[in-house]
Amino acid sequence: MEMMQAVTNLNERTETLQKKWMYNLGILFLIIVGSILVAGSASAHGYVEGSRGDLCTQGVNTNCSNVIPADTEHPGTFPQSGAEDGKIPSAGRPYAVLDEQSSSRWYKHNFQSGYHEFHWIIPAQHISDNYKYYITKPDWNPNQPLTRDSFDLTPFCSVDDKGKSPGNPTHGCVIPERSGYHVILALWQVDYTGNTFYSVIDANFNGTNPDPGPGTDPGTDPGTDPGTDPGTDPGTDPGTNPGSDLSLLNAGFESGNINGWTAWQPAGQSAKYGVDGSDVHGGSKKLWFWNSSGYQQSVHQVKTGLANGSYTVKAWIKQSTGAPNIARMEASGYGGSPVYVNVAHGSSYQQYTATVNVTNGQLDIGFYIQANGGDANLQIDDVELIKN
Repeated sequence: MEMMQAVTNLNERTETLQKKWMYNLGILFLIIVGSILVAGSASAHGYVEGSRGDLCTQGVNTNCSNVIPADTEHPGTFPQSGAEDGKIPSAGRPYAVLDEQSSSRWYKHNFQSGYHEFHWIIPAQHISDNYKYYITKPDWNPNQPLTRDSFDLTPFCSVDDKGKSPGNPTHGCVIPERSGYHVILALWQVDYTGNTFYSVIDANFNGTNPDPGPGTDPGTDPGTDPGTDPGTDPGTDPGTNPGSDLSLLNAGFESGNINGWTAWQPAGQSAKYGVDGSDVHGGSKKLWFWNSSGYQQSVHQVKTGLANGSYTVKAWIKQSTGAPNIARMEASGYGGSPVYVNVAHGSSYQQYTATVNVTNGQLDIGFYIQANGGDANLQIDDVELIKN
């Protein structure tokens, strides 16, 4: 009898241990899955504005709302390695919809051969190695998956960026002669991992842009060539160069919108900004960021055609509600490190300044907020650019 009771007790303990083991295994599984999901979201790093994936997040391209455009990353250097043929737009990531290819599948920007600027949005800043731009061959088949054979494998534009923090760069490039529908492949290679981020831009070519001027290096310095501005005297002091227009578009947001500026927010998050006429610093309008729960938001403007040298950006900013993790003004002179100026919490507008060195004729000016909690705001007004 005692033996039977002992066996029963042993069976009960074994069953209890099995249940605990299964429970702990389930918890471990959830932790692993959660870690994978976090790692996946953290891998969102950079993409070209207006690219195929970007237009998916905007609803311009349809049936692709799952795409995270900054997450198309693959190890290796294209074309020797990297994303395999047929999976170039998605970089082999879980966005196979991007690899769908036909003459009518995607929205096409109206392009012209010649000078064009490509702007990158890089939410997670990593030290850059280089950027390269490729275009499909004149006789490519738009109704077949994109492969290496689809592209002219000599890049039409290259930017060497070794060891630099990228900011949100704009690259001026000269696109070769094309007509009709073509795909541009833009690649950003990170310096310390060797991984490459893929963006494809669908373009309909219907003409030729004006030549930016003799002597322009299309991959590195489109903005400082005296041929781009007939009023520029290349022999004058760059501090008084009449070809350097320092006026910003819609600097006080008096148009009632963000015309002249570009907004960014994470994929899947709706815009958390606006322009209104309450609590302004000057004029009749201001820009605001706000949300009742955690969010990220930025707005920026790229100023091109600048003479190289030192510039100061000024803006009147107020951060009076909530407690954001990050609230700052950003200034990045392409070719140099970005300057971040943190905005302090306070009840009134304060003027913030950032001084940055421009080495490639262009400057990116932006404002950014990241908040885990709700009611965090940022108000911006009267932005100004000054040549030092």
